[in-house]
Amino acid sequence: MRENNKNGVNIVDLFFYFLSHWYWFVLSVAICVGYAYFHYSRQQHMFRSDATIIIKDPSNTRTTVQLGTYSNLINHVSMSNEILQLQSRALMKDVVCALDADVDYLVKDRLRNVELYNMAPVRMFLSRKEADLASFELRVSPVSADSIQIKENSASRIVALGDTIQVCGCQAVFKPTSEYGQYMGKEVLLRKKSSFAAAGAFISRLKVLQTEEDGSILQLSLMDYAFRRADDVLNMLVEKYNDDAIREKNRIAVNTAAFINERLIIIQNELGNVEDSLAKFKSSEKIMNVETAASDYLSQSKGYGTEIVELETKIGMAQYLKDYLLSSFRNFETIPINMGLDDPNIDLAVKSYNNTIRERERLVRAGSESSPAVRQKENELYSLREDILGFVDNRISTLKVQKRSLSDREKESLRKFTTMPTKARELLSIERQQKIKESLYMFLLNKREENALTQAMADNNARMIDAASSSWTPVYPSRNKLLMLALLIGLMIPGCILIFRLLLDTRIHSRKDIEEGTDMPFLADIPFAREKKRKKKDEPQTVPVTAYNNAKAKLFTEAVRLMCTNIDYMRPEGCTNPVLLTTSFSVSAGKTFITTNIAACLSDARKRVVLLDMDLRKRTMSDFFSMKHGTTGLSNYIYDDSLTLENILHREVMKGVDFIPAGHIPPNPAELLSRSRFDDLIAMLKREYDYILLDGVPVNVVADTMVVQRLVDMNLFIIRNGKVDRRALPELDSLYKEERLKSPSIILNGGSISKSFGYGYGYGYGYGYGYGYGYGYGYGYGEKEK
Repeated sequence: MRENNKNGVNIVDLFFYFLSHWYWFVLSVAICVGYAYFHYSRQQHMFRSDATIIIKDPSNTRTTVQLGTYSNLINHVSMSNEILQLQSRALMKDVVCALDADVDYLVKDRLRNVELYNMAPVRMFLSRKEADLASFELRVSPVSADSIQIKENSASRIVALGDTIQVCGCQAVFKPTSEYGQYMGKEVLLRKKSSFAAAGAFISRLKVLQTEEDGSILQLSLMDYAFRRADDVLNMLVEKYNDDAIREKNRIAVNTAAFINERLIIIQNELGNVEDSLAKFKSSEKIMNVETAASDYLSQSKGYGTEIVELETKIGMAQYLKDYLLSSFRNFETIPINMGLDDPNIDLAVKSYNNTIRERERLVRAGSESSPAVRQKENELYSLREDILGFVDNRISTLKVQKRSLSDREKESLRKFTTMPTKARELLSIERQQKIKESLYMFLLNKREENALTQAMADNNARMIDAASSSWTPVYPSRNKLLMLALLIGLMIPGCILIFRLLLDTRIHSRKDIEEGTDMPFLADIPFAREKKRKKKDEPQTVPVTAYNNAKAKLFTEAVRLMCTNIDYMRPEGCTNPVLLTTSFSVSAGKTFITTNIAACLSDARKRVVLLDMDLRKRTMSDFFSMKHGTTGLSNYIYDDSLTLENILHREVMKGVDFIPAGHIPPNPAELLSRSRFDDLIAMLKREYDYILLDGVPVNVVADTMVVQRLVDMNLFIIRNGKVDRRALPELDSLYKEERLKSPSIILNGGSISKSFGYGYGYGYGYGYGYGYGYGYGYGYGEKEK
């Protein structure tokens, strides 16, 4: 029994299947590689520039002045935030505007545009306010030492260098460069893009990578069409980034300085009013000093008074901070810190509030104020403001409680000083107010100097380790990679198509296909061979030309010899002078071609062979021997008892081969072949010939094949390569198992045997023949005639 194929397609078979269609691979590879090279020739070269920077961390920086938490707050950085800042569109837009990188200077080099950048013959300077959104193209050609030709759309004009002219609605000035003389008469394309579009293009080609997960070193990489411009963009990017970082750090200090200056003006006015009151009181009451009337009171009163002054100062600062928060409740401004309230909760909440403001502003620059992330930060700011107001209120309440306690103690001391004159007590009250104002004024002066010193200490966020540098060798496009990709695609396209066609192909092409579908014995695999065509369409072919040639050891000849040997081995035991019938599923299988070549091979082996044309309807073999029309043959012999064998037998139609033509077309071929006279004819032929070859008709099409089975010793079932569907093999298997055909065996006609396999002669071959009028065919040699 046959075994099912479980291993799928054999790789070697697949390779030789592809090899047989090598011309498609060559054509596909040629097209793909040609297109890839054409595409490569049109693409602009891109260069890569790299720079390395280190983000400074205040925790690892030694400062000359210790400002504690405040200093760390304004210099604190986050690596993820800094990477986002370096990749922000706003920062890149500043770089583009600073370098005029939104203008491309292109010159044609064969099929490719080349970016000149600072090697261009002229530079175009535009007003930034007008040019940020402008986008246009124009062509510039130097025509003389002081003038250029400008082509804008279809208009052309000559302008002087240095003159201000209108270009696409923008004021522009063209100035020559050191390369001006080298481009005399040559055309340069100026392509102006909007600064936003140019910034977006640079950002898409910019990569910022952190070298280590927790490290502070960043690797910047930029791809651009001009290597000098790539270097300039990276260097300017770091410079603008540092400027932006310093402005961001100093913004809190600036707000703090404004707050302190505002409070200083208020305290200065209040202090002036107290001093005026003190001067007026002393002048009116003629009191220059306070006598030491009660030494105990004075010592206690001064102690309590000093503490009350400190508490009043803190209460005043807390009240000022509360007023500031209430006055700017809807404005997202930073809050002054380190105001001397000695409350860690207030300091921590203010720091968190200022950090949240900075994060909100980064999100606004990266997106918009209406984004969900910005709204979330604003909600956090409102919550933090409420917390700070709560902490301030609690601090004020605590200070007031302490003040009331000290006031009670002071009143107790003053009660003991009841004998003190009223004027002295009024003077003491005024002097106390003066001390409070003086203390608060001096505190604010110290904070202003401290804030100014801290503002001066704000440092760059980034320090350049390796300045931007690029290679003169372009990194993109890679010609070798592009051609290799095209080569792979060129191989893949026909490969996929051929595999797809192979998967969809249900035709029989090899012996393997046959053995997997039926248990009927396989006799031979006959390779492909073409038949020679007739010289003229209506010219009869008097002598059939077969592909078998005993003079040359061709692959086809050896295959036919092997087939004849297998016939001898497979014929039934005790069968002499066998009768062989060739049949098939349908027409155009090559039955007549195989039959004539078997006859030629057997004749070459000194065997007596006779051919019978059993196709009484179309008489294909009779046509090959020019005996189709008007020739007495088999049908006449069976029908007419007066005819003898000699009347229908034609001797030596081929060397050593006799032939009986089909004769006239009978009305009932199947009934005619069932007559006993046909049996007598076969018996006579067996006595005279070693092999009787019957060229039959397709099985299951007409009944002729089944009718003559009583006289047949072996059936040669012909399957044409690529003409029979594998789904028909079960029908063939049923014919074999039901024994409706005697000793059947299969011959694969036109099998595709690789040059590296088969019979070992190394001959290439290939043949194809088609039946004209149902049964006609042509054949010929697999080798070229010399």
